[in-house]
Amino acid sequence: MLGLSILVGLQACALSVGRLADDSARGALAPTAGRGEVARALETALVRAESVGVGTSPSERLATLAAEVTGCVQALGEESRVGRELRRAAGVAAARAREASQIAGAFDEFVGVVRERAIDLAFVPRSESPRPVGFPDATPVGEIVVLEYPAYRMARAAVARGWVGGTGRTFWTLFRHIEERSISMTAPVEMTYADRRDEERVETMAFLYAHTGIGETGRAGEVEILDVPAARVVSLGLRGAATEREFRSAQRELEAWLSAHPQWCTAGPMRVMAWNSPMLRAAERFHEVQLPIRPSVPATDAGRAESRGAAADAKR
Repeated sequence: MLGLSILVGLQACALSVGRLADDSARGALAPTAGRGEVARALETALVRAESVGVGTSPSERLATLAAEVTGCVQALGEESRVGRELRRAAGVAAARAREASQIAGAFDEFVGVVRERAIDLAFVPRSESPRPVGFPDATPVGEIVVLEYPAYRMARAAVARGWVGGTGRTFWTLFRHIEERSISMTAPVEMTYADRRDEERVETMAFLYAHTGIGETGRAGEVEILDVPAARVVSLGLRGAATEREFRSAQRELEAWLSAHPQWCTAGPMRVMAWNSPMLRAAERFHEVQLPIRPSVPATDAGRAESRGAAADAKR
């Protein structure tokens, strides 16, 4: 009976995603529709699991939901961080469903995880200002992706006193700079962190010009205007009023991602791209935590460099 309910759950979730995918093919959904489809399928699975009638045991209800969730997240692909979290949670839930002593609280705990990840998948960042020309789309919430940035111009100022006081003063310094020059505000605002783990603070804040043809590079009081070359970053999207602890946790995840992808290495300190003002309610705010990256030196090149060094030592 338990096996049959799991099969029914998988089929139901597949049909939900399939119907939504058909709508997407007709152009009815936004570019983030793939994630939205899975979010809606997960919500449907939650409603179904929470409204199961009398006669269904707690273990069967938990196992069925775990199977449905596993089916739903297949559409996210193997590389999806959100998908991996949901598959891991579903595996734990399925295991606990087989142990009578583990049922208490397991269902509610699993529902909480699924609901949070469904919110991540459905989240669409609100941009209160236009992006600079050529900037990539926002990083999907909860995912780690590699982004390509074009060259751009920024107005940058140092932050004297970390997150609480310094950034507020720096923000208004930069705002006056663009206002006095009739330069339009863009989003996101860029904040670069100290490249030292023992000093967890923002070092600089920058407003980004819409394109490199605006103004001139140089200094204007506390503000430095400079051109930033095209670059590549690995990025993790966060929703809500993220904290310093969350930023550093995201940094560790990005570093773990780099360890698993040795073809890349870091090329600069962590930065946070803040998309929203404090005027937007906390739950709707969006940040990207990013590490600049570059291709690692191929092993063959490293070997040649080592050989050249050894030959030079031998000559000496």
